[in-house]
Amino acid sequence: MATYAEDVTASPGEYDDGDEDDYGIELGERRFKEEQIRELKVARKAKETATFEWKGRNISLEKLTATDQLARGARQTDEAATSEAVSSLDPVTQALLHREQRLQDREHQLRAVEEQFNARDEEMRRRESEVQSEIERLRKREEQLRLKDQELIKKIREYEDAIELKEKELEDREGALFAQADEQAGHKVAAQLLRELIFPDSSGCFDGEAEDTIHPDSAGAWSLVELLDQILLEIGPEKVLGVKCLDIMRKLCEASRTLPQSFFLSLGATEDIFPSSRIAIEQLDKDRFFGGSADVRRASCQGRDVAVKIYRVHQSDVKNFRKSLRLFYRETVFLKHIRHPNITPFFGVAKDLPLALVCAWMDKGTVMSYLQDNPKANRVQLIAGACKGLQYLHAMKIVHGDNKGSNILVKELNPGESSDGRVVACLCDFGLAGLDPELKNPTHSVNDGSMAWMAPEVLHPAPAGLSRPIYSLKSDIYSFSMTMWQIFSGAAPFHDCGRLPSILTAILGGKRPQQLDPSTATNVGLTDDIWGLMNACWAHDSVERPNASHVLGCLEQALRNSER
Repeated sequence: MATYAEDVTASPGEYDDGDEDDYGIELGERRFKEEQIRELKVARKAKETATFEWKGRNISLEKLTATDQLARGARQTDEAATSEAVSSLDPVTQALLHREQRLQDREHQLRAVEEQFNARDEEMRRRESEVQSEIERLRKREEQLRLKDQELIKKIREYEDAIELKEKELEDREGALFAQADEQAGHKVAAQLLRELIFPDSSGCFDGEAEDTIHPDSAGAWSLVELLDQILLEIGPEKVLGVKCLDIMRKLCEASRTLPQSFFLSLGATEDIFPSSRIAIEQLDKDRFFGGSADVRRASCQGRDVAVKIYRVHQSDVKNFRKSLRLFYRETVFLKHIRHPNITPFFGVAKDLPLALVCAWMDKGTVMSYLQDNPKANRVQLIAGACKGLQYLHAMKIVHGDNKGSNILVKELNPGESSDGRVVACLCDFGLAGLDPELKNPTHSVNDGSMAWMAPEVLHPAPAGLSRPIYSLKSDIYSFSMTMWQIFSGAAPFHDCGRLPSILTAILGGKRPQQLDPSTATNVGLTDDIWGLMNACWAHDSVERPNASHVLGCLEQALRNSER
């Protein structure tokens, strides 16, 4: 027994580093020793039981004593053997218990990790279920929005179709009114205005028969037009009398469809521009030089380049034919007698072509195309130049009516010309020009302009207390502020709104273009002062907008500040 105990005795550290086979052997030895101890205990108990059984019998005290002594000796022997076995098993037992405890601890750890993984797996399943539910909800919402978008698109299209039909009805009505005015009353209005102009202190100078001589097809209209042209050549359009003469002549020319003789180029000059072969005419870039109602061609006249603006005329289309005639005579009359460095120079009307104006050739194109080719150009200087031309018009109570980037041309100055820079911006396209309503009510409608640049009171006159849409000096200022933003940003106003109904809604709802980001604004010269000026110019209430002189003064101050 002692030898076996020596064999199985080991330190706890030795069993910690053993493999699984050693552990099995140790466990078997431990069980064997425990079995031996149990057998010794059973034998001892059996002896004790036998001793008690003998008590009931008639056994002599000596035998009982001897038996008891034997039992006591056996018990002592067993206890000694048990004590020896237990003492020999203590190191092994301790090592095995230690190893078993470690395994139990690892098992508990593994179970704890497993429980954590199970909990996390359950949480992932729950989250996945929530995500699936959210995805399903978003799909349903997306489907609802798609159906709603389809309904909105359908309504918008119906609204646009209704607007187009309404616009067509208004255009047809306008054409009919103009036709009626041309045929019946245009000459009478002009005659009455001429009577008030030439004979302000007399009444009844022209009787009914005299007024009949102003019929569009009569020689009387031409004679009055010639007279007014001579007056304007003598006094100029800058004075109040000159402005009135200009407006009367414009009305007479539109009604009678005639122009003074001084408007036409000489035969020789016309032949120089338009030789029989027409080789001298070069068609320009369509995107840059074709307008909505006229085409611009390049030609040569007495050794210099000129621009020939030819209105498109199709007599089969009565409405557009009358519109082209009206725009042609209006623009011709204004261009002939307006002279300013920042307004495109006008040379005359070509006899050989129908409705053809001959103007100076602006070699740099529109201001927008010039800025595309020259992004570092001084934009404030170009805007100030255009504002000088606008201020000249407003000083005579003349409304341009169509301020936008495509109606500002840029030309390079000739050597010796004085200016703040080597290029100059000039206003062009006076087909919508007229007098301020304080002086005379205009006769053109909003269909003649560009909606994104139009003032709110032009698009919707009722809130402004107007009975019909009219252009004014204040609406010119609004349009010019939109043009300023276009020049600084390089994009048309409200370009992000899409179609015309959305643009109309944005303008009437008080929406205005947004300020550029600071780096871009600095690069193009858009200072905080100029941005504040633009906000004042596109104020919804026309009364709050400044006049052209104030705008020009602010721009010139900004130029001086930039030079410091």
